[in-house]
Amino acid sequence: MIVPINTIDDPAALSILKMKAIEMPTWKADDEIIVNLLDTANSVETAAGLASNQIWKQVTQPPAAFALHANDNWIVLLNPRIINFGGPRLMHVEECLSLPGQKAAVPRRGRVTLTYLLPGQPKVLHTTTFTDYSAMVVQHEMDHLRGKLIK
Repeated sequence: MIVPINTIDDPAALSILKMKAIEMPTWKADDEIIVNLLDTANSVETAAGLASNQIWKQVTQPPAAFALHANDNWIVLLNPRIINFGGPRLMHVEECLSLPGQKAAVPRRGRVTLTYLLPGQPKVLHTTTFTDYSAMVVQHEMDHLRGKLIK
């Protein structure tokens, strides 16, 4: 289901955006948050990523998950953890769906390695190194999962 994106203009939504996401012990491929992340991300033409707390509507902590647009497809990464950074630290001007109309220069590394689970593969831990633009998007989404905004 397409869900409205939480923005800083709404105090209740802002408190959700500032929540730290928690890892979930179990996942099912049809979990509501997974479906909603994919549907909502697909509905925003300019989106490169979308974190769970950007669409979470409950007062409890959001699950640790984000959608990433990679290779012309959306994938959802569950319980992601950064295990390594590499490359030089570069300033990148970013926008955020939760901060409409705002831009900020943010230092990002050119390479980041994550471990994560995928929907439908709850026991298979994947490891991927993302580079360049994808690395910056991954770092942006991981900031969201830590309750951090770019401004």
